[in-house]
Amino acid sequence: MLEETYLPFEIEELATHFDNKNHLQKFQKTIKKYKKFNKGIINRKGLPLDDMIGACQIEKDETVWTASCFTQLYKRKNFKSELVILLDKAFGGNPPLKGFNNWEECIEPDVKIYIEANLPSPKSYQEYLAEKINEILIPYIRDSAYEKKRLEGPTHVDALIVNPSNGFAVLFEAKVYSDISYQVTYDETRNQIIRNIDVMLEKNNNLIEDLNRRKPENTLFALLTPRKFKTQYPHSRFYSCIYQEYKSNPIQIQKDLPHRKDIDYEDLSRRIGWLTWEDFKDLSSGFCKWLD
Repeated sequence: MLEETYLPFEIEELATHFDNKNHLQKFQKTIKKYKKFNKGIINRKGLPLDDMIGACQIEKDETVWTASCFTQLYKRKNFKSELVILLDKAFGGNPPLKGFNNWEECIEPDVKIYIEANLPSPKSYQEYLAEKINEILIPYIRDSAYEKKRLEGPTHVDALIVNPSNGFAVLFEAKVYSDISYQVTYDETRNQIIRNIDVMLEKNNNLIEDLNRRKPENTLFALLTPRKFKTQYPHSRFYSCIYQEYKSNPIQIQKDLPHRKDIDYEDLSRRIGWLTWEDFKDLSSGFCKWLD
């Protein structure tokens, strides 16, 4: 077992959910540092924050929380029925997708889960960005963009559920305390949610087989955050503002995707949802033990 509270799995169990195994090495280094710090410490209360913030990174690490919840979910005997419960909480009782009458149809016969999957930046956006470099406000950033063919790297999707048989998928953007970014290097207006939605709409042909079978028209996007930022304090996070804007005013999605054509933005708005870590906890006490 890697770590009994945050990652109670063998390394081989986690490996099946990563297409990039470098993350596993990062986990092992993080856990080693965490165990070394806690060894011999009876009571951490009152210790200086600076002494704990690096060694205890695992306690707030979004990738760790995500890997823990989704790996645990995948292992469970009632995996599919519990996945349906989570999808219902994020998007409502029926899939906001054409051709699917219920969530069971979306996930049968089988779904796969990937953590930190890389989805390439859309070609149409790269071309759009290259045409707009003269609008960059900071001179050295503008100079750096000169004649570069790729001005945005791939998007690291925190978790991705995909059914290779019908192309159904859900992209998750996970947060613990952090907020979404409000820009990328060469585009000061591109927020992290719209970046996820943009790659969601792009067909992939050069990834691993399961990810290549994902159909953009059958793909959803969901935030994954602490519940209090969804219900009690939504005004405290930028992602809540963006989420509410995209849900209530789909035309804003169109404004934030100027390179996209022929998109039904009202339909796209319905394909955006919100899940919380506590929704996992409600399934079973086996999830998110650190929230006990």
